[in-house]
This record gives sequence, structure tokens and C-alpha cells, in this order.
Amino acid sequence: MTANNATHVIVLAHDPLDLIVLAVPVTAADPVTKTALALVRRLLVLTPEAT
Repeated sequence: MTANNATHVIVLAHDPLDLIVLAVPVTAADPVTKTALALVRRLLVLTPEAT
């Protein structure tokens, strides 16, 4: 697995490891963007898995 030019990694689960890797442009890397990414992580963690 490679993540070229990744600026953010969101860990969804530790066992098994489940990641989202994003490339956020420098112009969008502000506190509001970081808060939005944290919110997305929380929503994804709380969403039940489709089986």
C-alpha cells in the first residue's frame, strides 16, 4: 500500500487496521479543515458496517 503525497491519515480501526489517507491541498489545510476531517472520522467510526 502506498500513499503518495498524503497529508492526512485517519485511523478508523486498529484491529484490523483500517485507514483513510487523504491529500489535502496546502491552501485548504487550516483549522476548519482539520475539524471537518475529525468530524468525518467520527461519523465513519459511528456508522454501522454493511454486511
